[in-house]
Amino acid sequence: MDVKERNSNDPNFKRHPWEIIRLEFVLNILKRIYKNRKLPVNILDVGGGDLYVATGISGFFPDCKVVSVDTAYENCFDLPKIRTVNSIEKIPCETYSLVLLLDVLEHVEDDKGFLKHIIKHYASPDTFILITVPLHPFLFSEHDVNLGHKRRYTCGELIQQLQGAGLEIIDSGNLFSSLFFFRTMQLIFGKVYTKLRPGYRGSLFADVSNWNHSDKLTNLMNWLLRVDIKYTNKLPGLSGYALAIPRS
Repeated sequence: MDVKERNSNDPNFKRHPWEIIRLEFVLNILKRIYKNRKLPVNILDVGGGDLYVATGISGFFPDCKVVSVDTAYENCFDLPKIRTVNSIEKIPCETYSLVLLLDVLEHVEDDKGFLKHIIKHYASPDTFILITVPLHPFLFSEHDVNLGHKRRYTCGELIQQLQGAGLEIIDSGNLFSSLFFFRTMQLIFGKVYTKLRPGYRGSLFADVSNWNHSDKLTNLMNWLLRVDIKYTNKLPGLSGYALAIPRS
């Protein structure tokens, strides 16, 4: 989760099903690629947010250290297996077994240049790079603006940018088809609603920090999204992913 979305003072905070299932998806990808390979010794999590992903991965690979970088970290700190830094320049200069850029590139003005920098300084030909981004430019809304997004991608644009940065795509696809159709309907309804109420300045888009539903509904949503990402990754999705390695 983006640090700006997390209200750390809320004792009733609940993790959004989208974020829970995204982490499960990432762990399933890692389980697959490291099934017959040496386990990663170090992982770079770019845009690590509130450390939900870093914590999950450090538990999945108990002998691995994770460096989480996010410009929103006001005070950097170290946990037993996680180190935080608040700028790209402060990342320890070494090559990483795995680099994660989960919903990061849409925040960067020069996404291709940013990728080239990461590859040049922190990757080797054996480094796996896993990327997720929001898809479909027509869905760009005030929700994206509030989160500091510069863009949403098409599948073709994502692949083109990654290849232009010097990456070879191993796997790619779509995530959260059900949420894509829901968000599309939500956007259409929002445009109609604001026309009917010209002075309306609220937001019809709930971010991931606003999940406050019952445990039963949360568990149901978790189950539905697990089914979603397992069987619908070739259908249009709210997010896209790509697994890549630096092109030798």
